[in-house]
Amino acid sequence: MKVEYSATSSISWTTLGDEADRSALVELFAPSFSPLNQVTPLAGGTNTFKAPRGNINAGFQLVITIPYATTAAALEAVRTIKDLFTTAKKHFKLTQGATVHYYPSALLNNYSPVLRGVTVTHNLSFTSDDLTTTAPT
Repeated sequence: MKVEYSATSSISWTTLGDEADRSALVELFAPSFSPLNQVTPLAGGTNTFKAPRGNINAGFQLVITIPYATTAAALEAVRTIKDLFTTAKKHFKLTQGATVHYYPSALLNNYSPVLRGVTVTHNLSFTSDDLTTTAPT
């Protein structure tokens, strides 16, 4: 699997993790989808009104492990990743063979890095607009 991101203002993809070259291992990709439904009690009734509204909170958790040349470089990578994803929305592109999925306008919910010597496991959680097969513009 290959994971890329781009700024939302101008589309230019940057690789975050790519298992093909083994420089960054995508250990986990866990998408989640929560529909926003309307559930309203009915006056004088024992049942509730339930209706899908078509809105969906899409999100995903991403765990990528990257080895660095030195411990100092690993520490610097944590600061760089934190600054990169906490300051603005990003589009994400996930590619596996001929299958390509996009998560547009993703916001970082949580970043929990784990340093093991010169290796960093970047554990990131995002909320996105939706899952699509159409590239964002």
